[in-house]
Amino acid sequence: MKTQTITLNGTQFTLPVRDTERGKVYAAEIDVFYYDNYGTPEERRVRRHLRDVAGTEAFIDKIVSSRLWLNLLLASGQGWRGPKPTIRFRKNARAHAKQSFVVLLGVFDGLIEDWVVLHELAHIAVGAKYRHHWPYRRAFLTLLAHFMDQKTADLVESRYEARGLKTPHFPVFADNP
Repeated sequence: MKTQTITLNGTQFTLPVRDTERGKVYAAEIDVFYYDNYGTPEERRVRRHLRDVAGTEAFIDKIVSSRLWLNLLLASGQGWRGPKPTIRFRKNARAHAKQSFVVLLGVFDGLIEDWVVLHELAHIAVGAKYRHHWPYRRAFLTLLAHFMDQKTADLVESRYEARGLKTPHFPVFADNP
């Protein structure tokens, strides 16, 4: 298996070149946001919070203007790259992030889920080289805890761990926004 050496906050790590953990990450996240009945009805509603396009843009503005966002960019070695990623909305399309600081969000029935926004922004925050490996997962969990709720982040983390995915704590990802 081909590997690559990456540096995160001054520490070197070796990761596979291929995105070998993507399927497990998607399964864990889908389990929490679509199939899990854990918690009260209100907690389940929070996990599946939906916004229209204008509300999503305001949510993204809140995230990318936070100190936490800047810390994630700096920790991943990307540095400050501007006020916010370019967001594009497509009707009935899958969401994904591109290396060029662009996030494409699928709009279904005029609505976008918060967790999908956070998933794609986590990719942007840590950079494409991390794909779905642990730096992405830690950034996603940090964004969930700060911009949704800690219980949801804990639930996603437990699903990652149940699938054998590591999410080590990295000091800068624990900073408050």
